[in-house]
Amino acid sequence: MRITDYIKYYLPIISLNIFYYLLLLVVLILDNKFIGLAFSIIFVILITNAMYLLYIFYKHNKFYNMLTKYADSLKDKSQIGWVLEKNYTLEHGLITDILKKISKSTSDKLSDYENQIIDNERYTNLWLHEIKTPLSVIELLNDNDIIEDEVLRINAHIDNILYYSRINNISIDYNITEISIDTLVKNVIKNNQNLLIHNNVSIDLNLLDISVYCDIKWSEFIIKQIVHNSIKYKKNTLEISFVATKKTNGVLLEIKDNGVGIDSKDINFVFDKFYTGENGRLYDKSTGMGLAMVKEACNSMHLDVSINSVKSEFTCVSILFPFDKELHYKSN
Repeated sequence: MRITDYIKYYLPIISLNIFYYLLLLVVLILDNKFIGLAFSIIFVILITNAMYLLYIFYKHNKFYNMLTKYADSLKDKSQIGWVLEKNYTLEHGLITDILKKISKSTSDKLSDYENQIIDNERYTNLWLHEIKTPLSVIELLNDNDIIEDEVLRINAHIDNILYYSRINNISIDYNITEISIDTLVKNVIKNNQNLLIHNNVSIDLNLLDISVYCDIKWSEFIIKQIVHNSIKYKKNTLEISFVATKKTNGVLLEIKDNGVGIDSKDINFVFDKFYTGENGRLYDKSTGMGLAMVKEACNSMHLDVSINSVKSEFTCVSILFPFDKELHYKSN
């Protein structure tokens, strides 16, 4: 709070006091007997009022500074009412009480919204798990390649929804384990072998026997999304290579395909949610969520991810697994 603002706020009261003192001074001066006494009285009154105004300014300034400090430092601004002290003035106490009521109302509404989100997530997860059962039966009973391909696509979409519903709460079931890149990649290949066979995908594994610290389930999800993206935008015979190399700050896994590539004007936006770009429009298969989920999952696990591509030639997604195990538990 600036003193100029304070003076402007109290200017009517200050002006009224000055008028009162001048009037009193004139009355006393008109009576020659009290000229000396008049100046003495006015001086005492002025000093007393100045001290009072300074005291009020100190109280207000202290309260407003505290208000500003908490407003700047609190991550959740709606909680400001709970941290304020109210022992400054009656006026400040009333302001604090109002802010506490606002904070409580906001907290209650946020709690209701959070509960609704949790209920929706639970129902979505239950529904998705239920629908996977008849799909599995269809997959086992059918001998038609077209139906099998569609079932695989549906299962892939269902898995994406399941993972997306949990992606903001990865830390809840976070389990950092030491595992080799080779095992991670081979698990993904095994779990997606039907999809890879149906699309005649050629796999090249190179120098993958390097161990990393990671959450296995989420790391396999990331690799699977990249593989699915390669299949989605393949041309002719698809080749996907996996290469792992040690760097100064971690292990770099590069997943490269010989697909349609990404236009240079789209490359900076491929990790944005719902961004489909030229490939999405041409192939009419893109949701714009695959690589966005890869980015979000990598950010949550403190894995660096980047992409490099040349249109009509290749696309290479690089993931850096840090050597420091504790870095995985660092809060975002």
